[in-house]
Amino acid sequence: MLVLLLAAACGQEGAEPSRAQLDDSLARARAAAWFIPGQRQNLDEAWAAIAPLVQRGDARADDLVRAAVIDYHNVDGGRARGSQLITRALSQAPDSLPVRWMAGNFAMSAFSFEDAVQHYRFLLQHDPGDAAARLRLAEALDYLGDMPGAMAQYQAVRALGMGPNQRYFAQATFKLQAASYRSAKDDAGRQGAQALLAEWRLLDEAGIKSPQEASLWIGRYGDVRPDAPRALSAGAPAPALSDAFAPPASIGGVARQLLLRDVDADGRVDVLLATAEGVALTSADGGERILVPGATDALAAADLDVGDPALPGYSPSLELLLIGDGVARLARRGDDGDWHPGAPLTDANVRCGLFADLDHDGGLDIVLGTDTGMLWLRNGGRSEDGQQLWADASPDSFAIGPCDLLAIEDLDDNQAIDLLAVTGDRLVALAGMWGGVFEDRTQAWGLEQLRVDAVTRAGGLALDDLDLDGRPDLALVRADGLSVHLGGDDGFSGPLALALDAEALSDPALADLDADGLLDLVARDGDGVLHAWRGPLLTRDAPLPSTRLSAGAGADPGAGADPGAGAGAGPVALADLDGDLVLDIVASDAGGTSWSAGRSSGRNLALQLQGGKDNALGIGAVIEVLSGARTRRLFATGQPLYVGLGPNAAADVLLLRWPNGVYQGSFDLTAGQTHAVLQDEGLGGSCPFLYTWNGETFTFISDVLGTTPLGLPMGPDQMVPFDHDEWVLVRADQLLPRDGALELVLTEELREVTYLDRVSLHAIDHPSEVEIQPNEAFNFPPFLPHHVHSLRDVHPPARVLSGDGQDLTELLSEVDGRHARPFKHHAPRYRGLTEPWSLEITLAQTDAERAALAAAPRVRLALTGWLLWGDASVNLSAASHPEIAFEPPRLSLPDGDGWRAAGAPIGFVAGKTKTMLVDITELIDGDDPRLRLDTSLAMHYDAIRVVLDDDDAPLLQTDIEAASAQLAFRGFSARLLDPSGEHEELFEWDALTTPRWDQHPGRYTRYGDVLPLLAAIDDRYVIFGAGDALSLSFPAAQLPPLPAGWTRDWLLFLDGWAKDRDPNTHACRTVEPLPYHGMHGYPPAGARVFPGTPDELSWDAEWNTRAGAKLVPRLAARR
Repeated sequence: MLVLLLAAACGQEGAEPSRAQLDDSLARARAAAWFIPGQRQNLDEAWAAIAPLVQRGDARADDLVRAAVIDYHNVDGGRARGSQLITRALSQAPDSLPVRWMAGNFAMSAFSFEDAVQHYRFLLQHDPGDAAARLRLAEALDYLGDMPGAMAQYQAVRALGMGPNQRYFAQATFKLQAASYRSAKDDAGRQGAQALLAEWRLLDEAGIKSPQEASLWIGRYGDVRPDAPRALSAGAPAPALSDAFAPPASIGGVARQLLLRDVDADGRVDVLLATAEGVALTSADGGERILVPGATDALAAADLDVGDPALPGYSPSLELLLIGDGVARLARRGDDGDWHPGAPLTDANVRCGLFADLDHDGGLDIVLGTDTGMLWLRNGGRSEDGQQLWADASPDSFAIGPCDLLAIEDLDDNQAIDLLAVTGDRLVALAGMWGGVFEDRTQAWGLEQLRVDAVTRAGGLALDDLDLDGRPDLALVRADGLSVHLGGDDGFSGPLALALDAEALSDPALADLDADGLLDLVARDGDGVLHAWRGPLLTRDAPLPSTRLSAGAGADPGAGADPGAGAGAGPVALADLDGDLVLDIVASDAGGTSWSAGRSSGRNLALQLQGGKDNALGIGAVIEVLSGARTRRLFATGQPLYVGLGPNAAADVLLLRWPNGVYQGSFDLTAGQTHAVLQDEGLGGSCPFLYTWNGETFTFISDVLGTTPLGLPMGPDQMVPFDHDEWVLVRADQLLPRDGALELVLTEELREVTYLDRVSLHAIDHPSEVEIQPNEAFNFPPFLPHHVHSLRDVHPPARVLSGDGQDLTELLSEVDGRHARPFKHHAPRYRGLTEPWSLEITLAQTDAERAALAAAPRVRLALTGWLLWGDASVNLSAASHPEIAFEPPRLSLPDGDGWRAAGAPIGFVAGKTKTMLVDITELIDGDDPRLRLDTSLAMHYDAIRVVLDDDDAPLLQTDIEAASAQLAFRGFSARLLDPSGEHEELFEWDALTTPRWDQHPGRYTRYGDVLPLLAAIDDRYVIFGAGDALSLSFPAAQLPPLPAGWTRDWLLFLDGWAKDRDPNTHACRTVEPLPYHGMHGYPPAGARVFPGTPDELSWDAEWNTRAGAKLVPRLAARR
């Protein structure tokens, strides 16, 4: 399949820019790259980039606006400086709409609402269709008490209709219903508000969300934009591309398809040929040999091993998907070095195929095009003997009829794989909706009337970002030429025909052949002659002249020719075969396959994605690369990735979104090198974090609400039950008063939403020699009742042996931060799961120990440790694998020469370091006081202690209600590697870092005072997401004095839920649907609508008015 690698240039042609102009353009581009609405960490970098331009006495007005926008988003300290900048811009360009827009925004932030109204009205006189400006004007009028004026603006936004304003339409509908509800004087007014709310809900359910707050600040005119990329300047023609390639050299026979991949993991790109004899391997050095015999029409390649050499059947080389004579097989390289094809994957007649992770569980699936539609073979991992496991998971929407060509992308930017298929003379677009659900968007995306032909079916389709707006566009080659359909919010545009100086194109390929940062086209004409057209391909009025690269295929192919290859046509592929980071051309026709070495003097860099939790090649990842003023967006399909940098010595910024939705970035990638990008495997989902003031700083306590996961599947038809409340221990030394107040902070650091309904603090006073612990664990119903355990008579176990014979007694004797890890992890795809492992715990050995055990009124195990969290994708992957299981800890008792289960699983600590208690009084055999703990979870036990008292120490509890609860955006604590290696990662309160994900789309609780929502369990809760923090203050004055020899620990009570955004978590894409107490599952099912009562609707309308923010920077110029 044709894949575009480069974005075409746009902008004004003219003289070559000076060095100073290029430096200024780079400064603007770096400022745009660092500008992230709603995030603080990169705003300083953005300001540093633009500051030299605005500190000049003759600073341009557009640069002043850029700097002012950056300062406006720096709500903690930049707005005073930004206001001065916009005053300077007003003096230069009072009629500039961006200047007026930002002047209005700064007036709003200064509570100068009359001035804001003046600026917004000026803008709307010149641009009455600016929906964002109307919403801001309505907000200003509302502050001034002009409710009718505000409502008129909301109605004006709705009058603009949907189309590109659909997000603003949704916001206006919501705001208008809230205003109508507040101003209603009778039932008719309230019914009108209810009708608007019902309309808004329909919009929300249809995926039409209100704009995020930071997006509303940006509007049409408040973005930090780079300079428009410069097109090639007019004048003398560029050197012919033919000068950039060596004469072709024969390297193989006739190919039906070419695939350029590093097949054997030696660091060099190989050439795979699908031929009449089978799959052949060759290279720039020649030496063709057959890898897999048997006629082959099509090829695909991927690494299915998820990068873990310890897995059964692991091979460092790729797996090959072979399609020939309608049969699809998977071929793997064996220990003998030979390639071995497996059995047919399906009985259906197969036409095409590719690899893609459709269910986002980390394992690559296979998608096949057949006579009846698409077939989804879900990857179930490998069996113990190394055999790959597949299962048909095709939804009904895949039955589209004969499927000749397939392509994958994320067309709607929802972090789910979308499919574009060619069936007959039409295209079908299926949008991935997560959870294995696909919706037909052919009509919605403007593709229903589009027609294709045999040239398209032969590979003439491409998806990539042509116009530098960060969205993939569609390029089609038909017999009548090449056309482009630009991608947008509502799908694709009508065709933009490209005029070329050759007709009847076939076998197209697009890449940056000369590394000048512009997309070039290679294709054959009707006579089989290979041509190259130098970019830019867009914005050309006259036909593009080509360079002839070959003499065509007019020679008699002879009796031995492959009739499947065609007499005057043949595939073309582009990659770097000889390791000089210059693209080479590989082409095949009736005369065989040849290689033309590139000789470009341009600068390239190569990217090598190395997935961990995701697939090894990062197939499905989205990459943005900023170099100078130009941004490239690429979508990883497994082929080699190259970025042409033109005159630049390095790419400034790389931003990568892995298939699991987690972002990571790199900076200053040098030209002339291959840059490996390894997937960061840190936490993506867990629970909210709790920090407390310890007298010096806020210290990390643990994650909380770990027993409350919403929408978490254990398997395809089984959900993890959620226990909506939790008691969390805070030690005496971890919480100290400051100015008479006890301060705690709940933060959302990960890709989650928290719904917090109740919080209270409880002082637990007790003798200093006594330890307390809450009765908490992640367990299955019936959930544990609330109880405060007291531990007085505590002993280490007599002996602890792991299942493989390690003596862990000393390591597990006390809580000291050292952990036993006698287990073997599975691949990252199964994060948090291990091979089954066990601990044999001997409670007593000596006579004195046995006597103490026998005399104890009760015997409890105190298990302290932390769990490496998995997620929904892990659970589904494990559930589909017959040899990987989710086995929570379970106790067994000696039974002759073996062991017998002692009952149901005991549960496990929910997340980071905590202690759980298990009563084993009735399980102990005095003659053989041993237990065995078995599990397949990555439980890191710090201590296993034996408690011999009756849990009867005196305790005094004092309950404290919060005096203050403030919700605000904080950012993300810096993640640190634990130097001891005992924890996966640590979090530092005093240092913030850049975000790795956006907030869930949807509506959150407004920032500010939220104390009224936390006083009772009443489903009127606080909703907060990634980067948010809830600061709680409790009065310390009402606490009684401590008796002598006593200690005061604390228990924090929390009631609520948490939901992550793993692709396989149910209802994971948005904040909604909202949970409520009494629901029997999530998403809630049944007749009840929540919120639905007047009180619930009033809470929702009054409090949940903040839209989720995009926190991760997008590098493409937003247009």
